[in-house]
Amino acid sequence: MYWRYGQEPCRVRQHNPDYEEGTMKLRVFKMLAVFAALAVLGAGATGCGDDAGDASVQEPAPEPVAPADPEPEAAAPAEPEPEPAVPSEPEPVTIEVTNWHTTEEQFGAPFREIVADFEAKNPGIKVELVDLPWFGTLENLTVRAAGGDAPDVALLSEFWVPSLAAQGALQPMNDLVPVDTLSSLEWARGSLLDPYTFNGELVALPWYVFGFSLVYNKDILAQAGYDGPPATFDEFEEQIAAIAALDGDIIGLGADFSNGAGAGQQLYRWIWAYGGDVFDGEGNVVFDSPEAVAALTALADLQASNGDALTVGINTYAAREVFANEQVAFLGEAAWIRSILRDLSGQGEAFDDSWGVAPWPSGVDGTSIPSVSSHVWAIFKQSDHPEESMAFIDFLVSNAEHQETWAEVFGSTPVFQDQMGFAIFDDPYYTPFLTALENGRTLPLHPQEPVVATTLATAVQEALAGGDPEEALARAADTSRRILGQ
Repeated sequence: MYWRYGQEPCRVRQHNPDYEEGTMKLRVFKMLAVFAALAVLGAGATGCGDDAGDASVQEPAPEPVAPADPEPEAAAPAEPEPEPAVPSEPEPVTIEVTNWHTTEEQFGAPFREIVADFEAKNPGIKVELVDLPWFGTLENLTVRAAGGDAPDVALLSEFWVPSLAAQGALQPMNDLVPVDTLSSLEWARGSLLDPYTFNGELVALPWYVFGFSLVYNKDILAQAGYDGPPATFDEFEEQIAAIAALDGDIIGLGADFSNGAGAGQQLYRWIWAYGGDVFDGEGNVVFDSPEAVAALTALADLQASNGDALTVGINTYAAREVFANEQVAFLGEAAWIRSILRDLSGQGEAFDDSWGVAPWPSGVDGTSIPSVSSHVWAIFKQSDHPEESMAFIDFLVSNAEHQETWAEVFGSTPVFQDQMGFAIFDDPYYTPFLTALENGRTLPLHPQEPVVATTLATAVQEALAGGDPEEALARAADTSRRILGQ
């Protein structure tokens, strides 16, 4: 035995063999009793699975059976899919186009047909044509542009372009004209593009060009003793004087010698023939030069010798009517004159035998210098539809079919070189007009040209009424210089 420090010693039980044996027997007996009880319980548990077992043992309850799924109900008929909405057509854009052709009986219907074809090929664009007579077009458009009521597109004479461009009224076209169209005009840039380009901006596109030639009445020349038209200005003035001396109030030259810009522009051709000019290369007024004085003096002398030498006081339209009545010997006209005279005479094609066409007479240096002009289309800056406006202009300029139709009706020359081979130009009638394009000159393209021409017209009127040509030109030139700030 042992003890710990600070505790009392423990008493150790001594080994007793008899005690241990009795205790062991008791434990064995208890274990046997437990095993016997377990055996009885095991037999009862085995009877639970025997059909002949104790009836007091209940059968286990059957497992619940899940109810059968109900028959699916018939599906309701599907609603029809709504048809997709058809997008509505956009409203067409309307562009206002001013022109003078619809005021002319012989040209109005063909032009409307061309416009109708454009609308058919471009259903998104409608064209509203507005009639403006030639005389008064520039004034009308100038006022409308200043008042904020300009049209989308306007047909212009080329010498109106500088004035409207200086007003700031015209839309630059550089980014609007199709590249192919510009390329087709490059062959004659100097006459087809440059005159309508200001500060690098193209503001008008030529529709057609035309050269002026001398139109003469065959019977009247024969009455005056001439076999054919004059070739030089000396012969021209001689024949005018001889015809004016005939009985029957026959007039020598029919031209616009009224009091508007037209009279001044008529004098341009005479000034060129005498070697002068209206403006110099820097835009300065020079129509009071000795050459210009000689030109106006020649006209004044013709009128002074016989009051029937010139159609004084009437415009171009009236002069044509007098020619159609066979009372005028000469006109300066473009190829459109044939259809005009057929209409005015009331004789149709039969009237063609009464007159002919010759090159414009050559001047003092032996060169024929006819005037060349063109009609152009422009878009105004106030337009809300510049792209649609350009589509219309390009259609007129580039469509070969309609250019050929217009050449037949109007006598114009297309601006595309590959369109100048139309069969119509094989007609000898067109030869003088086409030749005029080679040596001709355009009217001065100056912003103030209409004002200068009107001022010059006062000098023409004064000289034809008996005034001194030199003094009349000097006063008109001084007035023009003041207007231009020169």
